[in-house]
Amino acid sequence: MAPHQLNKIQSLTTTKLAAIIAAVILSGCATAVTSYRESCNEKRLGHTTFRVNCCGNAHTDRGTIEMYRIYKCATLTADRRYDYFVTTEMITSEHEYPAHIHGSWVEDADTGPPDRYRKYHALATIEMFNGIAPAGDRTAHNAKKVIKDFGPLVMAIQARADRHFLHMTRQKKVLTAGGCLVAIGTVVLILVGL
Repeated sequence: MAPHQLNKIQSLTTTKLAAIIAAVILSGCATAVTSYRESCNEKRLGHTTFRVNCCGNAHTDRGTIEMYRIYKCATLTADRRYDYFVTTEMITSEHEYPAHIHGSWVEDADTGPPDRYRKYHALATIEMFNGIAPAGDRTAHNAKKVIKDFGPLVMAIQARADRHFLHMTRQKKVLTAGGCLVAIGTVVLILVGL
């Protein structure tokens, strides 16, 4: 191979390496528990029948996602001026992913980041009714009672997620400005061969 061809290959490799380093420096951002607003949605299946889906991230435990699901079912019922809902289907599934796919994990202080992490998906199909929920029916839930029981906790988690988002947005602006300078400096040093 001719020396000028070798220099081109080394230059191309150096440029790719510099781009990778810059991307790594600029990409760091921590995540928090999935907020209630971000995690749940619904789909109308019939006049009084809905499917509710709630999905979390690697920082959101199964119990939180299941609480979001029942709370979403209750608010959906109350918003449509019904008194109670009956769950005709309730499924919670767990999905495990290699940590490197999404780059998000809950780090253990003793062992560091895990090789894998879990995300939970909670689904419910509900039918809404007016009147008093049938006593003894474990699938029937009074919407106002569920909202009263779970609302403060859901709102506290939401407030924490909102604060985290604002903090990370402010921090990312600082990191982006500082990270750009560091990335540019790193790229320049690599390109000049230091």
